[in-house]
Amino acid sequence: MLLTLFAIFVGWMERKLIARMHSRYGPTQTGKFGLLQTFADMIKFLQKEVVVPKGANKWIFLSVPVVMVAIAFTATIALPYGGWFVFRSPLALVFVMALVSMLPMWITLAGWSSNSKYSMLGGLRAAAQTMAYEAVVLLSVLGVVAIAGSLDFADIAMAQKGRWFVFFQPLGFFLFTVGILAIIERQPVDIPEAESELIAGWRTEYGGVQFALFLLAEYTLMLIGAIMMVTLFFGGWMGIFGILGFWVKVLLVAIFTMLARATYLRLRVDQLLDYSWGVLIPLALINFMVTAVTINSLR
Repeated sequence: MLLTLFAIFVGWMERKLIARMHSRYGPTQTGKFGLLQTFADMIKFLQKEVVVPKGANKWIFLSVPVVMVAIAFTATIALPYGGWFVFRSPLALVFVMALVSMLPMWITLAGWSSNSKYSMLGGLRAAAQTMAYEAVVLLSVLGVVAIAGSLDFADIAMAQKGRWFVFFQPLGFFLFTVGILAIIERQPVDIPEAESELIAGWRTEYGGVQFALFLLAEYTLMLIGAIMMVTLFFGGWMGIFGILGFWVKVLLVAIFTMLARATYLRLRVDQLLDYSWGVLIPLALINFMVTAVTINSLR
């Protein structure tokens, strides 16, 4: 329920912010603070019929939205919520990354099962992009793990008491930011959707409640990325403002992703993949090796 409310809140805030930047009226003037626009969209999603395209694999087509939401929700179990945990594990970071790494397979299945060339192309793009940038994210956090000496989010946050890791790992922070944006498919790296080319990418044949489930999974992934970024690089809940400061930082990270969506132009898919395999991954490896050598020399 809390995740659903967060998705609704962030969705409303994003539409309102972008509407202000793009001079759109609906999300800013429909009801008090534009709140009725969100509820109107919810009613629209619930009223629409679930349509299975002709020739589609019915059971895979219908199961993908549910599975993707389930994966995203399961990943949130191991996250720190300002020092409070649903489930604390010494391998929490690995657990979250392992679950997120399952998404490319289901995105590809969504495109393939739709029996649509637009969906299939979007699914293949999404799989290639997500796998490439999951490697970037995984390698970018190795420096943080080496400094903290733990894969537990609580230990990583406590290791930053009085010193945020973003100051020790600026390159790792940059790589993590780019990788997270690519995984959650936000502009300028929303290539799998690419409305001007692929209509809506791998989601083209989905509508109504199914499309709403995809949006819920997307905003949940945004929450996961924001909480991980704050915990790994900005001290988590360590500091004078404690839990309140933690959630303010999470909200600021979410706003940054919204501004990126409203500001930057989309890259080409070949540019994105070349940038990952040819530039970002080598930089991430160099960052980890330099960090490891430095830590070893200081001991």
